[in-house]
This record gives sequence, structure tokens and C-alpha cells, in this order.
Amino acid sequence: MASKDTIAVGHNVRAGLRIATTWGTAIDCDAAEHANELNWEGIRISSESVNISAPVLENPSISNNAMQFVGSGAEKRAEGSITFAGPYYQGMERLFALLMGEHEDDADGTAAAPQRRGTKSCWYGFFRLRNDMEGIMGSMAIHKDINIGSAADQTDSTMWEYETFKVDTFNLSWAGGNSPVTFEFGLVCSDINIADQTDANTDDATEFAPGYETNLVLIRPNEFKLYLGNQGDTLNTDTAGNEIDVLSFNMSMSRGYDRNISSSLGHLIDEPAPAAFTTVTGSFSMNKYNTATAASDPQFDQYFDSTGTVVNKTEKMLVGEFVSKSVITTSMPYVWGFMLPSVMFESMDANVAGPGRIAFNVGFRAFEAATASIVSNVPNSTIGMMSNVAAGISSTTPIFFYQSGADADPLVLQATGARGTGV
Repeated sequence: MASKDTIAVGHNVRAGLRIATTWGTAIDCDAAEHANELNWEGIRISSESVNISAPVLENPSISNNAMQFVGSGAEKRAEGSITFAGPYYQGMERLFALLMGEHEDDADGTAAAPQRRGTKSCWYGFFRLRNDMEGIMGSMAIHKDINIGSAADQTDSTMWEYETFKVDTFNLSWAGGNSPVTFEFGLVCSDINIADQTDANTDDATEFAPGYETNLVLIRPNEFKLYLGNQGDTLNTDTAGNEIDVLSFNMSMSRGYDRNISSSLGHLIDEPAPAAFTTVTGSFSMNKYNTATAASDPQFDQYFDSTGTVVNKTEKMLVGEFVSKSVITTSMPYVWGFMLPSVMFESMDANVAGPGRIAFNVGFRAFEAATASIVSNVPNSTIGMMSNVAAGISSTTPIFFYQSGADADPLVLQATGARGTGV
């Protein structure tokens, strides 16, 4: 009987990433960076769709031929996304750091490792939007394994090495019910090497993220809260009336990176740089369409001023947070969230889809504010991770925040204790 081909399947895939230093130079992702992270550099993706494209440069020569003569390759591009459906609170810190560009311990503008909660074994940190993104990049390897996890099969031909990459986009989405929360990161890569062409990731002999991780606490839709406040004010998440009852939420961020082919790199792109303003857009659907007299439902004309101009539209601030029902240590939950210090609402509908409930849908766009907005007492006044700053956390640009069991600066390189180039 003839032997069968061995088929690669998704459930055998293992992936890992680390901070890189030089565009186009891969680093070994199969190494422990920080002791209390998920084992090694493993990330638990739900899907990957990074594609290689190498369009053929057409040959326009005419010489009594019905078809074109053979052309040649002019450039090679590699970009796409990795997705986390039902993402987890701990382990994606590097991706957010690569998206935003800066990590701080109290969002005061000073780069730092996460802040410890007194003597407790949990830490929190903030990702701030950075202007200069040069030198901020990662390196990733994905083992699209055919066999199942023995040392003997770790060097097969299914290792994909994403030499270096920038995180260009981020999308957060969720809907009520049994739909998972989804985090999607869009990547722009310098190149992809496969199998024996890999530079630094020829195997994963110790395996990325092996075994069952007890700290894989998943983010769930029913742990989400959304708060609305006036731009420039202090929004206290413990104050009644600030929370909005929502059915679904989505938010997209784009850093607007270019993809320029550099003569020094031949057919590969140079390190991408922002070619446009960073944009943040999104929408949410509220559970009720009513007279909006309840404190938790602001008046509809605050969402959309149909008679006003862009100049006199009301600016608001939005704060969203996922607070886990699981704790890192006593009374300290996992937290992930964001603050948008200035938003304007640019669409609104309450469409009648049938005989059932009418939902109220709102679209928004975020901006850099002239005056800082402040959020305090996340996740609440009793265990607020922001209580180390009496006045709350202040920002004029979007920030992400988190609380987990990881104490390491996500931009620090392996073993050196120093940050990567540019940070």
C-alpha cells in the first residue's frame, strides 16, 4: 500500500514572537524572555492570514506573439493579520506595545515597566500612542507543524519565519450572546522565510507555548463596560450614570504605514513609516431606544447634532474596559481597556428590522484632544489600578491599559534588559 502524504492541520500550529532590533533581521523566537509569561514566547492565535505576494513584472515586447513573453519578479510583499477569537488577558502585551509604540507604568509620558500592586503578585501598565515609530518592530515564527509535538519532528519543513514586522492595524469587536470577543492585529512584514531558508528559526525544539496554561484567562463579552463622559472632564467609572448599556462594540485603529520598495533592499520593502494620521473609528449598539431620560442613557442629540457643523459638535470621551471575573490574586482581577479622550459621533440610526426590539446604533471617530481627559477608579474605587495617581490617568491621545500577572516591560529585549532600537 502506498504511503500517504502527511497533512498539516491547524490544531498542531505553534507561534511565538519577540521584539526585534533591525529591520529585515530575524531573531530566534524559541527562547524564554521573561519567567512569568506564558511559556517561552508562545501566543495563542485562533487564525493567521499573512500572505506572500510577488507580482510578475509584465514583459510588453511584441514580436509576432499571441501571448506575452516571460516577465520578471520586481518586488515581494508579506502582510496580513493574526487573530485572537476569545483572546486572553495575559500574553499579548508585545503586540499592543508594537501597535502603540510606548509602554508606561502610570501614563505620565515616561517609559517604564509595569507597576506592581503593592506587595501583590499582579502588575498594571499603559500603552500610549507614540509619534516616532522608527525602530519599533517584532520578529515572529509560526510552526505549521505536520506532526504532534515530539523533539524529533521540530525541524521539519513547516517552519515559517516572519523576519521582522510592524503592527499597522488593530480591530476589537464583540457582540452580545455567545459570540467571542475578537482581537485582530494587522502586520506588515519585511519578508517571510520558509523551512531551510529561515535565518534564526530553523526549529522550535523546545516548542512555543507548550502544555496547558493555567493563566490563560479568556476575555468574555459579558465582562465589558462602556462609559461616556464629557471631553476634558474626569470620568469616574464608579459614578452612577456614566455606564452605557450596549449590545455590541467594535473599534479599529490604523497607524497608516507606507510600503516603500527600497533600492538598498532590492525587491523588499524598507521599514514602514507612518504615511498618514493615525485613525480610530468604531461603533456601538445600545440595548434600548427610549426617551433617554434615564441617567445611564444620555440624550440622543449628544450623539449626533444633525443641525450643527463639525466645528460645534460636542466632543465626548469614551472609556471601555473588560474586567475578568477571575482574579490574579486576592481581589485583583485581570483588566484590559482603553480610553479615547476625544470622540465625535458621526452616524446614528434606530432602524426598524421587524416586530422586535429597536436597537440604537452610533458611529464615532476619535481625535487628539486639545485638553486632556481623565479616567479614574478603573475597575472600581476599591481596587482601582489607577489609584496610585490621585487625580486619575490623564491623556490627550488614546491609551490602552491592562492588569495581569506579567511584570516585564513588553518592549525589553531578551537577556539584555534594554529596550529595542528606537524605544
